[in-house]
Amino acid sequence: MSRLSIHANFHNDLKLDSLDQVEVLIAVEDEFKCEFSDKEADEFKTISQVADSLEKYMKEKPKESSE
Repeated sequence: MSRLSIHANFHNDLKLDSLDQVEVLIAVEDEFKCEFSDKEADEFKTISQVADSLEKYMKEKPKESSE
């Protein structure tokens, strides 16, 4: 059994097809309330690329004000 790695490739290591990859990205978007552009999503090949983009998004995301 392989271990999941931050550097795992969606296709080569995780054996995800394009539909599986879209479903993973949608789950990430739903969980973190973000949205990846189609161009950006097409360029994701590894978990680390998604994590890097998510980290960038979270740093740029305006802080929610508490009312």
